[in-house]
Amino acid sequence: MQEGLGIYTVELYLKVRLAVSEGMSRRQAAKHFNISRDSVSKMVSYSTPPGYQRQLPIRRPKLDGERPVSGFC
Repeated sequence: MQEGLGIYTVELYLKVRLAVSEGMSRRQAAKHFNISRDSVSKMVSYSTPPGYQRQLPIRRPKLDGERPVSGFC
């Protein structure tokens, strides 16, 4: 089974949560879906994949506001 490669989809989250809720152990689910046991634990604790959130604001160049506007210089 090639389920565990790449980014985990919402469908995989659903399959794992369903399998664990129907009595499959987390270790068996990890082996069945070819993912780590830590990933299975996270999938069981979150109903949907948590999205990426920036920790720090985007760094802009210091002179970003000083650039000439094209057509005026």
